Amino acid sequence: VVDRMLSTDLTENDVIMGNPGKVRRVLEKGVEVSKKLNKTLFFSNTCVPVVTGEDVESEVKRARGGCEDCPILYLTVTPRAMVNVFHDVLVTRRLAAEARLEPRGPNVINLVGYPRNRAHDELEAMLTGVGVERNVSLLPDLNFDLVERLPEAALNVFLSNSTWQHLYDQLTFESTLPFISPLPPYGMAGSRAWLTAILEALGQSGDVDGTVEALAAPHRDRWEALTAEAGSYRVALVVRASETYYLTKPTFAWGVPIVAALEEMGFHIDVLLKLDNREQAAKAAREVHGTFAHPERHTIKGFNTMEMLFTRLREAPSQAVLTYHFFDWRATQAGKSAFSLQQFEPGVAGAVRTLERLVGICRTPYYRRYAKYLQRTPEGLRAPPVGGVSGPDSPVGGVSGPDSREA
Repeated sequence: VVDRMLSTDLTENDVIMGNPGKVRRVLEKGVEVSKKLNKTLFFSNTCVPVVTGEDVESEVKRARGGCEDCPILYLTVTPRAMVNVFHDVLVTRRLAAEARLEPRGPNVINLVGYPRNRAHDELEAMLTGVGVERNVSLLPDLNFDLVERLPEAALNVFLSNSTWQHLYDQLTFESTLPFISPLPPYGMAGSRAWLTAILEALGQSGDVDGTVEALAAPHRDRWEALTAEAGSYRVALVVRASETYYLTKPTFAWGVPIVAALEEMGFHIDVLLKLDNREQAAKAAREVHGTFAHPERHTIKGFNTMEMLFTRLREAPSQAVLTYHFFDWRATQAGKSAFSLQQFEPGVAGAVRTLERLVGICRTPYYRRYAKYLQRTPEGLRAPPVGGVSGPDSPVGGVSGPDSREA
């Protein structure tokens, strides 16, 4: 069990001979966890049992029959499975609830797509500060009770996230409940804009600036010290010229306004664009440049081969690179630390924690010092150290840098 997720581990023998016992055991454990946590059980079947002809359907029916109080959503591998599996809950059950329930008040909202975590509790405090009440938080949490209580709110506030749009579409299908998808509250400015958008949609008024300032006050000294330090660091963003929307449209990055958030925190940005032709290069550069509030702090450079990417990364003065691959050797062999969207948290206090993480990553001299020993071949295989490619802080080559005295 990892973070309330259970999984089977199919061996070669299982693939050849089949092993319905593993499916049965994981479902039994899932039912046990579902009862304990009062959560809906989501069972996702992979293609292997389908190809080998295992009767997974019977095991799911068996589990359902043994637990009427723990609903099971069964995701198959058919093309429309991701839509069909939720239809009964998000459409049929929701519409029935809308027909019999009314909003509790004009200032009550649902948060949709906002995980229940520490940052969620802080967002609720922000809402309370401007006189807005949260009704339920749906997705990734999902159970019948949450869906049936949705109509008790006056507004649905969706996290702007294209990955979950197919679920949002089912929640808005034939719904009488208004909805908005404002940019999520990342950073101080983002928090103000988020609260303002919600109040405007509700037709309500509230002290947005006062609320944000009150929540930021305990963190003000820390925030200012970290933003000053962040101003001495650079981070690299590598993207295909045909996919600049990952930087220009936060909905494609799980709602995180990457460029705006980094700028507000004080970082300088080096954008590396994978280019195919001159026209594409000019268009992509304009799109990215248009997102900069402080273009004088940033650079945009292109590359069109893997070798040129490696060169750009080595030459870039950035301390860290945005990547979604753990221990991305393309970054580490260039002497760069790595960060991802997982470092970003919404809300006022979340912005401070995000900044602490990113500054800590940029401070870390490990990859700059030991890049010479982290080299790879073009295929990604380990390569022996090569002279002249280590970072400026390497103890075995290059010029000593400001971090050379750090451990």
